[in-house]
Amino acid sequence: MFMEHTCWVDVFASRQLQIRVNDLRQRAKAGEERAETTVRLIAAQIAIVRRISGEPAEETPDLKRVRQSRTYPVWRVSHPYREGYAVRTIVWFTPEGQAVLALFATDKAQMGDVFYDTVGQRADQIIDEWLRERPEGQP
Repeated sequence: MFMEHTCWVDVFASRQLQIRVNDLRQRAKAGEERAETTVRLIAAQIAIVRRISGEPAEETPDLKRVRQSRTYPVWRVSHPYREGYAVRTIVWFTPEGQAVLALFATDKAQMGDVFYDTVGQRADQIIDEWLRERPEGQP
Protein backbone atom coordinates (compact mmCIF):
# COMPACT_ATOMS: atom_id res chain seq x y z
CA MET A 1 0.00 0.00 0.00
CA PHE A 2 1.53 3.35 -0.94
CA MET A 3 0.68 6.85 0.12
CA GLU A 4 1.44 10.13 -1.53
CA HIS A 5 1.62 12.99 0.96
CA THR A 6 0.54 16.41 -0.20
CA CYS A 7 -0.27 19.58 1.64
CA TRP A 8 -3.94 19.15 0.68
CA VAL A 9 -5.00 15.55 1.12
CA ASP A 10 -3.30 12.21 1.73
CA VAL A 11 -3.92 9.87 -1.19
CA PHE A 12 -3.82 6.11 -0.70
CA ALA A 13 -4.16 3.49 -3.43
CA SER A 14 -5.83 0.13 -3.03
CA ARG A 15 -3.77 -2.96 -3.74
CA GLN A 16 -5.89 -3.73 -6.81
CA LEU A 17 -5.33 -0.26 -8.24
CA GLN A 18 -1.57 -0.49 -7.61
CA ILE A 19 -1.36 -3.83 -9.44
CA ARG A 20 -3.25 -2.50 -12.46
CA VAL A 21 -1.28 0.77 -12.61
CA ASN A 22 2.03 -1.09 -12.30
CA ASP A 23 0.99 -3.32 -15.20
CA LEU A 24 0.07 -0.26 -17.26
CA ARG A 25 3.43 1.36 -16.46
CA GLN A 26 5.30 -1.74 -17.59
CA ARG A 27 3.35 -1.82 -20.84
CA ALA A 28 3.99 1.91 -21.34
CA LYS A 29 7.74 1.38 -20.80
CA ALA A 30 7.59 -1.37 -23.42
CA GLY A 31 6.26 1.19 -25.89
CA GLU A 32 2.53 0.55 -25.79
CA GLU A 33 1.07 3.93 -26.66
CA ARG A 34 -2.41 3.26 -25.28
CA ALA A 35 -0.96 2.23 -21.90
CA GLU A 36 1.21 5.36 -21.80
CA THR A 37 -1.77 7.63 -22.50
CA THR A 38 -3.86 5.82 -19.89
CA VAL A 39 -1.13 6.23 -17.25
CA ARG A 40 -1.00 9.95 -18.02
CA LEU A 41 -4.78 10.28 -17.71
CA ILE A 42 -4.76 8.46 -14.36
CA ALA A 43 -1.93 10.70 -13.13
CA ALA A 44 -3.97 13.77 -14.09
CA GLN A 45 -6.96 12.36 -12.20
CA ILE A 46 -4.84 11.76 -9.11
CA ALA A 47 -3.64 15.37 -9.36
CA ILE A 48 -7.28 16.50 -9.24
CA VAL A 49 -7.85 14.51 -6.04
CA ARG A 50 -4.63 15.84 -4.49
CA ARG A 51 -5.73 19.45 -4.98
CA ILE A 52 -8.85 19.17 -2.83
CA SER A 53 -9.00 19.13 0.95
CA GLY A 54 -11.33 16.16 1.40
CA GLU A 55 -14.66 14.93 0.13
CA PRO A 56 -16.12 17.51 -2.24
CA ALA A 57 -19.13 19.50 -1.07
CA GLU A 58 -20.52 19.53 -4.60
CA GLU A 59 -19.92 17.98 -7.98
CA THR A 60 -17.58 19.52 -10.54
CA PRO A 61 -17.01 18.62 -14.18
CA ASP A 62 -14.10 16.39 -13.08
CA LEU A 63 -15.60 14.95 -9.88
CA LYS A 64 -19.06 13.40 -9.76
CA ARG A 65 -20.74 11.37 -7.05
CA VAL A 66 -21.42 7.79 -8.11
CA ARG A 67 -25.13 7.41 -7.52
CA GLN A 68 -24.92 3.63 -7.60
CA SER A 69 -22.53 3.50 -4.63
CA ARG A 70 -23.78 1.44 -1.74
CA THR A 71 -22.01 1.17 1.63
CA TYR A 72 -19.44 3.89 0.98
CA PRO A 73 -20.11 7.12 -0.90
CA VAL A 74 -17.68 7.09 -3.81
CA TRP A 75 -16.79 9.65 -6.43
CA ARG A 76 -15.61 9.20 -9.98
CA VAL A 77 -12.83 11.31 -11.40
CA SER A 78 -12.85 11.78 -15.14
CA HIS A 79 -10.87 13.60 -17.77
CA PRO A 80 -11.88 15.94 -20.59
CA TYR A 81 -13.06 14.23 -23.76
CA ARG A 82 -10.33 12.41 -25.62
CA GLU A 83 -11.29 10.31 -28.59
CA GLY A 84 -10.98 6.60 -27.86
CA TYR A 85 -10.41 7.04 -24.12
CA ALA A 86 -12.82 7.02 -21.19
CA VAL A 87 -10.73 6.47 -18.07
CA ARG A 88 -12.55 6.74 -14.75
CA THR A 89 -10.93 6.56 -11.31
CA ILE A 90 -13.16 5.76 -8.34
CA VAL A 91 -12.25 7.39 -5.04
CA TRP A 92 -13.60 7.20 -1.50
CA PHE A 93 -12.91 9.89 1.08
CA THR A 94 -12.43 8.72 4.66
CA PRO A 95 -14.23 10.61 7.44
CA GLU A 96 -10.82 12.19 8.17
CA GLY A 97 -10.63 13.52 4.61
CA GLN A 98 -8.07 11.12 3.20
CA ALA A 99 -8.60 9.85 -0.33
CA VAL A 100 -8.54 6.14 -1.13
CA LEU A 101 -8.22 5.39 -4.83
CA ALA A 102 -10.27 2.23 -5.11
CA LEU A 103 -10.31 1.28 -8.78
CA PHE A 104 -10.32 2.57 -12.30
CA ALA A 105 -11.72 1.60 -15.66
CA THR A 106 -9.88 2.13 -18.90
CA ASP A 107 -12.63 0.99 -21.25
CA LYS A 108 -15.63 2.72 -19.69
CA ALA A 109 -16.71 3.90 -23.14
CA GLN A 110 -17.14 0.29 -24.25
CA MET A 111 -18.62 -0.88 -20.93
CA GLY A 112 -21.22 1.89 -20.73
CA ASP A 113 -23.74 1.54 -17.91
CA VAL A 114 -22.38 -1.87 -16.90
CA PHE A 115 -19.45 -0.05 -15.30
CA TYR A 116 -21.69 2.09 -13.11
CA ASP A 117 -24.10 -0.77 -12.38
CA THR A 118 -21.28 -2.76 -10.73
CA VAL A 119 -18.93 -0.06 -9.43
CA GLY A 120 -20.62 0.37 -6.04
CA GLN A 121 -20.32 -3.29 -5.11
CA ARG A 122 -16.74 -3.55 -6.37
CA ALA A 123 -15.71 -0.34 -4.60
CA ASP A 124 -17.29 -1.51 -1.33
CA GLN A 125 -15.24 -4.72 -1.42
CA ILE A 126 -12.00 -2.87 -2.16
CA ILE A 127 -12.62 -0.23 0.51
CA ASP A 128 -13.40 -2.93 3.10
CA GLU A 129 -10.12 -4.63 2.17
CA TRP A 130 -8.23 -1.34 2.44
CA LEU A 131 -9.72 -0.69 5.87
CA ARG A 132 -8.58 -4.14 7.07
CA GLU A 133 -5.06 -3.72 5.63
CA ARG A 134 -4.36 -0.03 6.28
CA PRO A 135 -1.12 0.85 8.01
CA GLU A 136 -1.04 0.73 11.81
CA GLY A 137 -2.11 4.02 13.33
CA GLN A 138 -4.02 5.18 10.28
CA PRO A 139 -7.54 6.48 10.98
